[in-house]
Amino acid sequence: MNKNVKGFMLLETLIVSTIILSTLVFLFIQFTNIKTSYEISFKYNTIPGIYKAKELSDFLVENGLDTSLSNQLDKEVNGFVNIKTHTYISNGSNDFYVNMLKDMNVRNIIYTSDNLTTLKEYLNGNSVDTIFTESFKNFILGINTKETLNSRLIIMYNDDTFATIIVGGV
Repeated sequence: MNKNVKGFMLLETLIVSTIILSTLVFLFIQFTNIKTSYEISFKYNTIPGIYKAKELSDFLVENGLDTSLSNQLDKEVNGFVNIKTHTYISNGSNDFYVNMLKDMNVRNIIYTSDNLTTLKEYLNGNSVDTIFTESFKNFILGINTKETLNSRLIIMYNDDTFATIIVGGV
């Protein structure tokens, strides 16, 4: 009685190859996720970015601009006010504000409510707005918020880092 050793060896090779291939695919997916998370941690809510966002938030609150911006936000249908070049920030401290933004390397500042539903719907729609780059959209769409009555600053810096903070928050 001769056994078919070649058939058994082929089957064994296929099984081992499938196991090794599955393991390699699993490892590739895991390392891709880790790499993506690592890259995001250096772009989203960095310590210098949050510090600068807090300074901007304090500036708005100390000068009473948060209430006027909130009133303007209530009139907006898109759910945000672009305050990088907004006319409400001109109560005698405009030069200071412009110089502060220049020193902080701010590209865009969005003033919105903490409920980002309207803004996210606007971004998911067919909006062609030049202030929202693809990475800026991804950052905003990834923000998880609690339903509060607070306002929020969302900032994009010139080095393609992003930060968000509650206006007047700690």
